[in-house]
Amino acid sequence: MKNIIFIITLLCACTMAIAQKFTRTDDFKEGTSKFGFEISGNKSYKVIIDEEYLVFTNKKDKHSVGVKLPVISSQNFKVSYKVIFGSLQRKSDVFGFIFNGILDEDTREMDGDVIYISQEEFYVCDTAGTKIGKPQKIKIKKGSNIEATIDVERKGTKTILTINGMDFSIPALEIKNGYIGFAIKGKNTLKVDEISVTQIVEED
Repeated sequence: MKNIIFIITLLCACTMAIAQKFTRTDDFKEGTSKFGFEISGNKSYKVIIDEEYLVFTNKKDKHSVGVKLPVISSQNFKVSYKVIFGSLQRKSDVFGFIFNGILDEDTREMDGDVIYISQEEFYVCDTAGTKIGKPQKIKIKKGSNIEATIDVERKGTKTILTINGMDFSIPALEIKNGYIGFAIKGKNTLKVDEISVTQIVEED
């Protein structure tokens, strides 16, 4: 009887999906980007890699920079990164994380759905600028050179945004591709430090 139970257990284990976890990191060391972020800019904005940061300086309007991350968007994954935001004192001081991006190969700018983060709330907009769902209240300390740790995770049918350790589920948000980037509104600076991508691949 014990032998039969043991054989059944082995058969069940073989039919279960095997999850493998892979992590890749872009730390911008030696002035380069492993994921492919490039130095660019014009009279309105500039992007450089300086002192192991991706530094995004904006002078007006809204601009964005993006790249294709090494993820399989149909599988669970997590993107983690740290930011230093130049000024977070007014409601109009907003930075964003772009997903489902469409990258312009010439300008390196990216259109897509955006999670916008301000000092008091975050909200999601589609490519047309229409808000998806309702804004959710958050609280980030005001001031200059504000640091924040952000995770964006695809977990089954849910997308979970984590800001400084606080989790927010965004049921209306569907991640469809691995093109991601960063957006900034108005005259401000955003420093991105060490982007880490963890992919969880399930194999039958």
